[in-house]
Amino acid sequence: MNAIQRICITFYAVCTVLWAALFFQDITSGFYNYLYSFLFGLIPLFGGIVAMLRSDIWGRFKSAVGKAVFFTGLGVFCWGVGELIWSYYNLVLNVAAPYPSLADIGFAPSIFFYSLGAYYLSKAAGAQFGLRHPLAKVFVAVTPLVVFAFSWWMLIMVARGGVLVPEGEPLLKAILDIMYPLGDFVGLAIAIIVSGLSFRYLGGRYMWDIIAIFLGLFFMYVGDTIFSYTTTVGTFYNGQFGDLMLSTGTFLLTYGALGFSTVKVGFENIQALGAVTTERIKTVLDNVVAKIIKEQELVIGPLAWAEAQKVQGLHIDKQRGEVGISNGDPKAVVDRLVAQYERLFGKASQEVCKEAAAPLIASLSPADVPSSLRTA
Repeated sequence: MNAIQRICITFYAVCTVLWAALFFQDITSGFYNYLYSFLFGLIPLFGGIVAMLRSDIWGRFKSAVGKAVFFTGLGVFCWGVGELIWSYYNLVLNVAAPYPSLADIGFAPSIFFYSLGAYYLSKAAGAQFGLRHPLAKVFVAVTPLVVFAFSWWMLIMVARGGVLVPEGEPLLKAILDIMYPLGDFVGLAIAIIVSGLSFRYLGGRYMWDIIAIFLGLFFMYVGDTIFSYTTTVGTFYNGQFGDLMLSTGTFLLTYGALGFSTVKVGFENIQALGAVTTERIKTVLDNVVAKIIKEQELVIGPLAWAEAQKVQGLHIDKQRGEVGISNGDPKAVVDRLVAQYERLFGKASQEVCKEAAAPLIASLSPADVPSSLRTA
């Protein structure tokens, strides 16, 4: 847990105490209800900005994790903007926020952005390796159908009384009435599929940040379901239980994204490495090292080079763009490199290394293959 995450937890705790005071005193309207809605929207608003800015640590759009952090941050930021506009109606105009309203400019796209972030995060979590299991493809095919059926029952039949778009409803409201359940369905489906495929591979120092993001999708689903139901039956009020679910969901999404915000990388040094010149690498394991670093770069961006620089026995010439094993047992150096990456995302990182090295080590005898790259 880093310092920004601690601030996030502290602020969430304060908001939760305020919610509890309102809930247990059965206060359903007034300034403090509006204040609660305003305060819990600040977590995703500012946390999202930090996450988007710090995604450059991971290469932003150049790596899977960089895109995951950016889009998750963008999603919660949009949600925070929506909550800020919602609070403007309540606190400044002193009226109940209408639906649709300008707040939906933030709320509506947020679901798809942070769901997209979760999708990109699946590569770091190792979901692609889970597809190797014989039943994995069945799981991937069946899960969306089950989630869709459950979502239709929960979001349409229960929350909206069986009516998706009421007759005579304005076009904008009709679009939003379809968009919100669809977004919730996509988010929950991604969370379940990625979690199911990656649970055997997920690990490392970022494991809990990834779990927080997936849990956040679940809580957002629950919160939106309660919101849809209470607005349909006319029992919604600021500070209801559904708001607690939404505040928990946005907190978890923000907390998870902020977990990726504190790795320090010397960008000038990393960029100076340039492309790996394979012609200068003499041995098979030199090629293995270069291939592993480049594959890891696709997942974690420039951090792949920064982590490689920490490995004893590995030579990286920043000026000439050379990568190779400089001294020591070559197999041990490769094992140390794999272990260095494994600290980040656990077995998922190791599987990336194995997959990258597989074509190159095929020519080696079993005894010459580093233990970290052996398949059995």
